[in-house]
Amino acid sequence: MNWFARLAPQYRLPQVAIAGSPFLAQHLASSGFIWPPLGSLEVFAAYVATLLIALCSFLPGLIETNRQAKEWFVRSLTACLVAFLIYVVLVGRYVVIVDTPANGAQARSIGFVVEPSIRARFPHENDAQLLKIGGLEDWQIQTVWTPRSVLASRLCILASFSLMLALTNVALGSAARFEKGNN
Repeated sequence: MNWFARLAPQYRLPQVAIAGSPFLAQHLASSGFIWPPLGSLEVFAAYVATLLIALCSFLPGLIETNRQAKEWFVRSLTACLVAFLIYVVLVGRYVVIVDTPANGAQARSIGFVVEPSIRARFPHENDAQLLKIGGLEDWQIQTVWTPRSVLASRLCILASFSLMLALTNVALGSAARFEKGNN
């Protein structure tokens, strides 16, 4: 654990900022991309994400050699980019933005599977139209899409978001270890 104290100061602040970013994003984001709308999961999602990201910032403490630091950096950066691409795809597919007369644009996460009875009644409606028909509340979304698919899509979005930021912290820590080893 004392590797964090030895970490170059220019890397400490970004790691702390990245670990705390879920709280900031949850409270300041107006779009569904920065902090995804997670419905009932939003109560604890920022806490879980922050804890995971903070814990991953300690992983570079396992690095022993300069070669390992370089390998960890490359691997974590590559995995971070993959997690980012997965996040972009998931948000693009399962976060729907609809315009409401009272509150303007509202972002909501939906599920993977539309309830068969809803699909039979509205066979040609897209996700945004189904969301408007069914309603924007969490319980209403779970009547249009199967509750398990809604939970699964939200967990996938949260996991990819958290993993992307956690791997960013690992990459920063690995870069700091590599830099320390070269000095």
